[in-house]
Amino acid sequence: MSAPQAKPLPWHARAALIACTVLAAMVGLGASTDIARLRQLSEVPILPASYKTLLTAEALQKAEGVARASMLGMRSSRLAVLTLLCIACTVTFLTVLRLWRPLGLPRAGVLRLASFAALGCALLRTVDGAQDAVIFRRMIAAVGQGLADGPADPEMARLVASSLPVQVAIHMGWTLLVAGAFVVVSQYFRSTLARKLFTAGDPAPP
Repeated sequence: MSAPQAKPLPWHARAALIACTVLAAMVGLGASTDIARLRQLSEVPILPASYKTLLTAEALQKAEGVARASMLGMRSSRLAVLTLLCIACTVTFLTVLRLWRPLGLPRAGVLRLASFAALGCALLRTVDGAQDAVIFRRMIAAVGQGLADGPADPEMARLVASSLPVQVAIHMGWTLLVAGAFVVVSQYFRSTLARKLFTAGDPAPP
């Protein structure tokens, strides 16, 4: 017996697939970039270029040293987390593509795998964000101290210093937003509605 013709997916199913694809690609690429950065830690700049015009050479060197020391202190654990995050994002990306184009294969198992992979991405991205937040807070504290000690432009330095807590909050909020989006997509793939939608066109068992 031939497999029933799959109906077009509704908007919410397409939105979940698009969101998961974009998230997996974005987070996976970011994790791979961070891995390369950690492997070449002594060769890449740490502070944003905008801070270099506000800090003295001594303060800049101190802030860079604090950031590098923080990254070196958790280098092994971050490499492990980032590697697992890359793997989880790759699995999520590939399974979502298979949900888009099943090519005659059953999607029930792929849907379960996509749900678990997206949940894994959420957990690993949360751990990655927590590690990164520790480094970011230490770096921001060193930058703030450098601005207070001898800024090149007092008025601009004051504005930058007042924005440092906001930068930390945005940094942490972004982690929660991305991880939360992965959780929402994972729960959607686990729902009864998603199972009915994605398995409607599965080939009939022999």
